[in-house]
Amino acid sequence: MSESGMRTGWIGAVIRRRPLLLLFLVCFVAWLPGFFTLPPLDRDESRFAQASKQMLETRNFVDIRFGVEPRYKKPVGIYWLQSASTGAISAATGDSQRNRIWTYRVPSLVGAFVAVALCFWCAGAFLEVEAAFFGALLLGLTLLLAAEAKIAKTDAVLLATVVGSQAVLLRAYLARDPDKPQLGLRTAMLGWTAFAVGVLIKGPVIFGVCGATVLFLVLWDSEWPWMSRALLVTVLASLAASVLFKSVIVLVAPWVAMLVLAALYGHWRWLGSLRPVRGALLTLFLVLPWLLAIWFASHGEFYSQALGHDFGAKLAGGQESHGAPPGYYVLGTTIALWPATLFAIPAVAMAVLRRREPAIRFLLAWASATFLLFELVPTKLPHYVLPAYPALAMLMAAYLVLPRMDETPLWWRRLPIASTVHFLLGAALLAVGMIVLPGIYGPGPGAVGIAAAGVSAMLGIAAAIFLLRGAKGWALGFVTLAALSTFAAVTMLTAPRLEQFWVSPREAEVIARHRAPNDPPPVLAGYTEPSALFLIGTQTRLTNGLGAAEIGAAQGGLVAVEDGQRPRFLAHLAELEADATAIDQLSGFNYSHNRPVHITLYRVTPPREITAPPQE
Repeated sequence: MSESGMRTGWIGAVIRRRPLLLLFLVCFVAWLPGFFTLPPLDRDESRFAQASKQMLETRNFVDIRFGVEPRYKKPVGIYWLQSASTGAISAATGDSQRNRIWTYRVPSLVGAFVAVALCFWCAGAFLEVEAAFFGALLLGLTLLLAAEAKIAKTDAVLLATVVGSQAVLLRAYLARDPDKPQLGLRTAMLGWTAFAVGVLIKGPVIFGVCGATVLFLVLWDSEWPWMSRALLVTVLASLAASVLFKSVIVLVAPWVAMLVLAALYGHWRWLGSLRPVRGALLTLFLVLPWLLAIWFASHGEFYSQALGHDFGAKLAGGQESHGAPPGYYVLGTTIALWPATLFAIPAVAMAVLRRREPAIRFLLAWASATFLLFELVPTKLPHYVLPAYPALAMLMAAYLVLPRMDETPLWWRRLPIASTVHFLLGAALLAVGMIVLPGIYGPGPGAVGIAAAGVSAMLGIAAAIFLLRGAKGWALGFVTLAALSTFAAVTMLTAPRLEQFWVSPREAEVIARHRAPNDPPPVLAGYTEPSALFLIGTQTRLTNGLGAAEIGAAQGGLVAVEDGQRPRFLAHLAELEADATAIDQLSGFNYSHNRPVHITLYRVTPPREITAPPQE
């Protein structure tokens, strides 16, 4: 038995000798399937990639554009990273089109691994090497991070900055004990650097996560016996008010109350080791140049759009039909946190029992504050709560290395049963999806797909059996195998067979096949998803049926019209006395709008100019 109470054998020796290398290899196997082959996804991935591509095309690395419109929703950090990766790869390969989506996914892949490595470093502040490895491994195997690692958007990179900042914050919190290592200036500034990069990636999100963690810790450490009840009443009252009045009070009220209590009774002195004045100056030094540049480039419009229309709208209500009641993220862990869900429930229970330990208290504050923060925001998407997952993963690692106790209460022995049910439910949903979805949106799963789903399910069942028998090491091993097999099957077998989903690649292929050398940029009407613009080209015109008729009558060329816009397109084209010949068509399913689409490709001939005969 190791110090952790788990039998690790030769694997433990490898972990102790090369933990980061082993983490990289496992994550590489988990994340790489589908990285190169998955088509660009709608909508966010294609929007980010297209805006980054336009930076390379225009050489303007301050302003952010999507097509002809400004994209003032997120700061510039992710666009710089995607432009850099695509620019370097394009220069090396001679690709002038820059429409290979995987080149824009490289920052996400790197950011995801940096997040895993920083999770290992964070856990190393209070756990042995093997246990810290387990925590980082579980984070890397969560389905949500595995997905974000191969999608060209902000969340994997943001997670790396959050873990970096929180790891330094944890060390500052532990340094309250004079017997613990004290926080050095270099480490503190690394934390502030990660914070500044996080601001450039996704604005105030990192401030919310780190700030909520600090606020929870300050309140918790004040040890006022009535405070927990006061906070609970405040939160419940704000939730009730939000239901009755549909007001932003759901977010503001509990946090204002907690800030007031923290200001009056909280213990803040431990934050001094972070060198807040120097850190704030470093953050301004890194962030302020672009903030000023975009102010002048957009004449202040960036702040109006990003903070008012985007961030403010998310706080005020469910933006873009993404509203959901509190509890959404807790229920979502069934899939998003899978397969780490096998250990989640007993890990949280263990953490509550050991909440007086500083490191455990910090992780509980991190996870609970982040969940509460995003549960109270009306706009909800599955990836928003990803910054809480590193804390949960480290709590699971602490549970895994907890020595087995001979005498335990009955309720404690029932916790693995609850977590097993939670885990198997997620495994069942994934297995059923791998079999059913290709039958609905494609030709069916095929024999190989069914076999792969069966193998993944059997590995999951084996992991659950070993946990119930108390063999946590074997359970972790089979969890790893279940994750690797499931991720590979979903991205390499299931996703390619969802043929109806991949409308934009097929549309781009059809347009390329019929496009003549001297044709003007094609026009799209009705189906105008960002992935189509990314694949077909920046000069592509996105409009409706009336606009497509006017553009087509003026310039001719190819016009792709979705059925919903076709009557207006043809009617207005006839009014303009232009001709349209249908030359191809395709059908599919627009998963962004959850409806089928049918697109007809026309070649439009402008009206002939009629000149009067010369007078005799």
